[in-house]
Amino acid sequence: MKKNIFMATFCAVAVTLLGGCASNNIALSEHSPVAIVSVVGTTLVSWLPENPNDRDELDNPDGAINGFVNMMIDGNNPEIKTAVDRLDYAEESFRLNLSEIANCQVIEKESVVNSSVYKNLNPSFYNSLAATSKATDLKDLTALGSKKARLIMEDLGTKSLVLLDFNFKKKLVKGTRINGKMAPSVTMKVRMLNERGGELINKEFTAVGENPLQIQSGNYDKDQFIEEINNVIDNLIRRFAVTYLGE
Repeated sequence: MKKNIFMATFCAVAVTLLGGCASNNIALSEHSPVAIVSVVGTTLVSWLPENPNDRDELDNPDGAINGFVNMMIDGNNPEIKTAVDRLDYAEESFRLNLSEIANCQVIEKESVVNSSVYKNLNPSFYNSLAATSKATDLKDLTALGSKKARLIMEDLGTKSLVLLDFNFKKKLVKGTRINGKMAPSVTMKVRMLNERGGELINKEFTAVGENPLQIQSGNYDKDQFIEEINNVIDNLIRRFAVTYLGE
């Protein structure tokens, strides 16, 4: 009874903070323990087009060559230097929030990276043409297949695997990019595989930072922007956990 009252209260809060306690037949707790085996994301944080109909190639140089050139030119940009840090943050946030919200056991990263099966896996070619980064010590396994997924789970003793793919952007919310306001826009793709290696969840979650930053003469507080990215990551992961609490 107490648990039911707690869940009702939690979902009521979620309606306000996260847009509702979505009804879903998948209960994450039924697929625990969980292992996070891949966390990747865009290295560059480029601008979203102001007009959705605009082509974004020139303003959004996420290709490997353009990305490398940008990093050489602006290598001291905190947004680029902290690309791995925000993915490490996401990996830790995912573990903590699934444990606290969805009652899931998420095994430590050390167990994953020290797995003999995991050590012998080849990184995915899927993101090789994009300027992407990956969380510390984890591999890019974006295109992981069912057979290898089963081998990892057998070795780790888990019932499911999670692969996270982030797309980090800047969104103009007021004025211009010279004098206006902007906020991070983050898309998180969650791919979760069950104990047979089949796809249990494949869903994208997108959110924009709730505290826009002031742009003055084309400049804004990059350190504050990075902190706001982490806040958006937390919100997306909480939304995912709430969505898949089950009936």
